[in-house]
Amino acid sequence: MLDWGRKNIEYLKVRKDLPDWPTPGKVDGSAHFLGDHGLVVLFNSDKQSLEGQFVLTEESVGLKKKGAFLVTQQYPLSDRQTKAGYGAVVRWPVPPETALILRIQPAE
Repeated sequence: MLDWGRKNIEYLKVRKDLPDWPTPGKVDGSAHFLGDHGLVVLFNSDKQSLEGQFVLTEESVGLKKKGAFLVTQQYPLSDRQTKAGYGAVVRWPVPPETALILRIQPAE
């Protein structure tokens, strides 16, 4: 994980907390965007699987450009991905007591 952090240090220097307050039964997280590329970190401290969600807007996550985006799970590594447009609500299942990282980039 330390190597991953070193490779993504520029993203980690910018942070926007997701709008929901951390509370039992909810997924917490932060967004780290540079222009139209970014990372969203989701944390589930609950003992059951929960759905994290965020909106692809500047106000919600710091996304400054409009368009279509590809959302892929980077950690733990998964082939799960989805496409979403600017303003869309992205919902992602987060297993119990787990953190995961999603990468958001323009869809081609």
